[in-house]
Amino acid sequence: MRYLRFILCLVVLGLFCGCGGGGDSTSYYMPISTTDPGTDPGTDPETPPETEYVTFYAYNFDLDRDYAVSASLVAEGTNCYVYLQKDKVVDQATIDRVKDEFDTNIYPGVTGAFGSEPKPGIDGDGKVYILLLDIQDGYTPGGSTGYIAGYFDPTNEYDTSVYRYSNEKEMFYMDIYPATAGDADFNDTLAHEFQHMIHWEQKYHLQSLGDATWLNEAMSTVAGTYCGYGPSWYSVWAYEQDVSNSLTEWGSSWKDYGVVYMWAQYFKDRYPDPTYSSIFWRMMIEDSTGISSVNAALAGAGYAKDFDATFRDLSIAVASGTSSWPEHPEWSYDEIETSGVHDGLPGLFPDSRLNVESLAALRPYSMNFYWYAPTTPPAGTVAWTRSNSYNFASFINDGASAVTFTMASGSSYDYTVNGYLVEQQTGGASATGGTVTYSSVVQNPSKLADVELSTIVETRVVKSPRQTLAEVNASPALKRLTALRGKKYPIRMDSFFREREQALRNTGARPSF
Repeated sequence: MRYLRFILCLVVLGLFCGCGGGGDSTSYYMPISTTDPGTDPGTDPETPPETEYVTFYAYNFDLDRDYAVSASLVAEGTNCYVYLQKDKVVDQATIDRVKDEFDTNIYPGVTGAFGSEPKPGIDGDGKVYILLLDIQDGYTPGGSTGYIAGYFDPTNEYDTSVYRYSNEKEMFYMDIYPATAGDADFNDTLAHEFQHMIHWEQKYHLQSLGDATWLNEAMSTVAGTYCGYGPSWYSVWAYEQDVSNSLTEWGSSWKDYGVVYMWAQYFKDRYPDPTYSSIFWRMMIEDSTGISSVNAALAGAGYAKDFDATFRDLSIAVASGTSSWPEHPEWSYDEIETSGVHDGLPGLFPDSRLNVESLAALRPYSMNFYWYAPTTPPAGTVAWTRSNSYNFASFINDGASAVTFTMASGSSYDYTVNGYLVEQQTGGASATGGTVTYSSVVQNPSKLADVELSTIVETRVVKSPRQTLAEVNASPALKRLTALRGKKYPIRMDSFFREREQALRNTGARPSF
């Protein structure tokens, strides 16, 4: 009997050893596998006992701290794993659409335009993680205008010995409340965040360069168009709320995404690269950042113009929209319309910009738009005087469909029907804008433009996530937009995480892979 008991023990032991050894096909993507602290899945009637949970760290923007989130694997694709936060509900068909959209559309579209993400990355796995969760941003249905739609946190690329809240994997955080998983805004946000991951790999990781925030964000705003999502009318609308916003000064405002998108979409339309799949890919691989990388990419692609020259061309394209200039294709967009109303957009030339004499001051790399109308149609004249050596202006004679690209300071220019003045500021800020004198025009008694545009000279200050959320929730313009669309405004918050990573880098920390 003693030997029989011994043999039975060996058999039972063998059975246990045979279960869950090296043959567990899911163990490689669950390096932090654990049940939710304090919860017994087997006693929860809503949770199947076989569900396995992974603990991820995420960021609570309302409380300004990292916190733990339990989630389970709900889909696995060619290039991604999709995890869903515990106790949140997204139907499996929607989850599968998210997975398939990333694999078949977003992944090839964004990598084709910008390059590769970390692969295999810190976890040695070639797939990225997409965590579907309710991002903690203080959102309330009745009180919030916007919500944080998603983010990429580069501190996940560091060992936990360096940053204790690192998940040690390539991952995105994608909101599912009030966001709708798999809809147009969600997909565009996922493409946006994927560009940030690629940008981190190409510039920060491979070259140890901290790129300019405006350029990084510009590429992300246009990423969705490489996936076939079309023009970003959200971004066009945001730009038209502050047309004089500086391209190169990032202040973490929702309006900043507008001007950088206008620049990025223009470069996508007008500066294809003969060697690489996009001009942005060439910017990525240049061993420089910001404007310097743009100049190097333009030269490398065979273009004679530099950043300053293309910025001035951009200003005419912004004024023209899709209106073509046969001898100057660089003065228009392929799809963006700005001169008229599109989906509730007001255009660049409201009545408040009519017949203004004292033009508003401009920050570096910003532009402004004014229009002039004759008292006795059809003719009038306009003379513009520059404020400093970085200040330029162009004039569009509406009646003749003609452009004077560089106005001579103090000289008079004739026009018929309407005249449109486009002012540009390149390298330096101006204490005041240019001035305009005119004849045969209707005086604008209210001078609304002088009042509305006077705030442009304020110093650009980088906002915290709480400040950005407060700005969005208090904006009357965004309240009107969300009422018109019936949807809340999606916010991206990636610059905050780049600054957090930079603090790590300042201590000498670097990713281990």
